[in-house]
Amino acid sequence: MIDYQLATSRRYTCFQAQRRLSAARWFAALVLLPNLATAQSSIPAAETPAQSTELDAKPSLSLHGNHRSDLISNLRGGLKQGSSWLGYTDLKLEIDLERTIALSNTRFYSQFHSELGGKPNAQLVGSYMGINNIEVNTNTAQLSQFWLEKVSADGALSLLGGLYALDSEFYVTESSGIFLQPPLGIGTSIGQTGKNGPPIFPRTSLGLRLKYQLPSQSYAQIALMDGVPGDPDNHHGTHVKLAKGDGTIGIVEIGTLSSGQGATSPHISKLALGYWKYTSPYPDLLNFTQTHLNHGWYVLGEFSLLGTSDASDKKLTGFLRFGTANANLYQVDWSFSAGFNYTGFLAERPNDVLALAMTNSHTSRRYQIAQQAENHESILEMTYKYQYNQHLAIQPVVQFVMNPNMSKSVSNASVVGIRFDLNF
Repeated sequence: MIDYQLATSRRYTCFQAQRRLSAARWFAALVLLPNLATAQSSIPAAETPAQSTELDAKPSLSLHGNHRSDLISNLRGGLKQGSSWLGYTDLKLEIDLERTIALSNTRFYSQFHSELGGKPNAQLVGSYMGINNIEVNTNTAQLSQFWLEKVSADGALSLLGGLYALDSEFYVTESSGIFLQPPLGIGTSIGQTGKNGPPIFPRTSLGLRLKYQLPSQSYAQIALMDGVPGDPDNHHGTHVKLAKGDGTIGIVEIGTLSSGQGATSPHISKLALGYWKYTSPYPDLLNFTQTHLNHGWYVLGEFSLLGTSDASDKKLTGFLRFGTANANLYQVDWSFSAGFNYTGFLAERPNDVLALAMTNSHTSRRYQIAQQAENHESILEMTYKYQYNQHLAIQPVVQFVMNPNMSKSVSNASVVGIRFDLNF
């Protein structure tokens, strides 16, 4: 049974598609999609609220909702052929407390989400990394973020505290957010960790985050959070427990950003280096009487390759991401991903996005020996986002999963799907 907290799941099916869609029907469905018209939205693993420097430009109170419905079919390979529907709904509330109750440079943010439907990865494909970023272990409804942020008068320093999703600000590349595979939200190297997963979607924990932003757009940020999010014995609903022995997880990231203003050639838009560590030692992957430090690091880069100004009709953005974990503790000791997205690929559809990405997770040597496993799992994904209007996007996707769960007994999987993304 795969145990990757970010995206793989167990059997709890609210709804299952009644029949398997053939490759021909999928092809027809994609070809016959209407010629739709424009606007763009992002699909992060955890919603990232607006930056602190934008407080003055925002209304005093904003309430937004999002619903995503995915229909996924495994055409061959994996655990078995079949189709599955799954859905995700969230509500986000942000309040400028300076405008509402005169609490200067302070804002409140909350996010509530629920999940429905089947488990296409756990039941059909069997990938260790996961194939869908709204698939969860247990369908439920819960509060995932609930925090206050205080910003200094000059906007350089901010302190955030409360129920917080680590992946909303750490290990983030904006251009990878369009993809469905979970490791392009936060990397597998971190996503596989923890006694109940790290504090990311769908379960988060109490913590503090401190961020310092330089005028040059360089930044440093650090977060300290409860090391065991939620309740490991009860995945239904919202649970905030600070149990003895939980320990903490700490993460620090330094980086630099570039807006691209005035750039006349391809340039680096983001570079970042991060390190994370749990305070509690973890048992060895093979010998439970031994313990090791549970830590790792990551580096990421994002690059504007075409269309460096906001007025450009075409924009090509690429990304590279690499992260590590302790090989004595986990199935994956390092992971790498690369990809691009091309906005305005078709001249008549300037806001549609074509995207291609590959993720590779390397199997730790200890796991390879113990399980006679393959040395990696890889996922190649191609997707195209059609924008109907500012509220609705339709996104077909194709994935090829190589060595699912690093198992020699599970064949490569060919997956197709379609996402309907509605903002309200």
